[in-house]
Amino acid sequence: MNDLFTDTINQLDMLSIRKKPQMFNDRQIEIIADAVEDYGVLVSEDVADECCEILEIIDAYFHNKNFKK
Repeated sequence: MNDLFTDTINQLDMLSIRKKPQMFNDRQIEIIADAVEDYGVLVSEDVADECCEILEIIDAYFHNKNFKK
C-alpha cells in the first residue's frame, strides 16, 4: 500500500511538510537546564533527585559536544 503513495510522500518531503523533529539548540538547552534546576529547588527531595539526573544528562551532552570539537 505504501507503494501507491510513494510519489506523494516524496513530494511532501521535498516541500518540507514532512520534516523530522528538530533538536533544541544549545541556548534552548541551557534555558531548560536552568528551569529544571530552579524546579528541583522548589519540589520534593525525590523529584529534586530526578532533576539532578536530567541536569547530569544535559551536562554530559555539552561535555561530549565540546570534546568532539
